[in-house]
Amino acid sequence: MHHCHEALQSVEWDTLLFIAALFVMIEGLGELGLWRVIAQSLSDMVALAPVGSRQYLAIGLIMWGSAILSAFVDNVPFTATMVP
Repeated sequence: MHHCHEALQSVEWDTLLFIAALFVMIEGLGELGLWRVIAQSLSDMVALAPVGSRQYLAIGLIMWGSAILSAFVDNVPFTATMVP
């Protein structure tokens, strides 16, 4: 029992609660439809490009969009959001 108490004291509860709250926030934004709006906007931009360059544009948009969004959102919930 003594080892469990020491282990629980060494846990960074603030960090765990912060990450849990980020997951809740990401899910809430998903329920509001924000991710659907962003995805539809990106899809519309790709559809406007010439057929031969759509793949490159889509890759660029996903890469740059991911880089910008991950600057504001922690990487763990962001990755959970981006995985289909």
